[in-house]
Amino acid sequence: MKHRFIWNHRQNYPVGQQCNVLGVSRSGYYAWRERQKKQEQDDTRRALIEHIRRIHKKSRRTYGSPRVHAELRAEGVICNHKRVARLMRLEGIQGRRKRRKVVTPIADMHIQWHRTC
Repeated sequence: MKHRFIWNHRQNYPVGQQCNVLGVSRSGYYAWRERQKKQEQDDTRRALIEHIRRIHKKSRRTYGSPRVHAELRAEGVICNHKRVARLMRLEGIQGRRKRRKVVTPIADMHIQWHRTC
């Protein structure tokens, strides 16, 4: 509670002075602040993963990271394409790959023979 008070009043009073008055160590305050930042980052990460899952599901699980990133940008979510790819990889989300049509030489000769007849 003291740490939050210091955070809320850091614009008006120096952090060191507030820590002395409230009997809190500066290192303890900054450690609390780092924990808060990490919690905020985790919340942001979870929200982004939910966006990615929703877009991927909406695409019938066909979109890979480039298309998912494009959809996120279209929705106004600002993030790096590398982050989207990393989160998709960590969560096991993959798009479907297009199958290449393989023409074997024998099948190709058979098709050409029928065209000439």
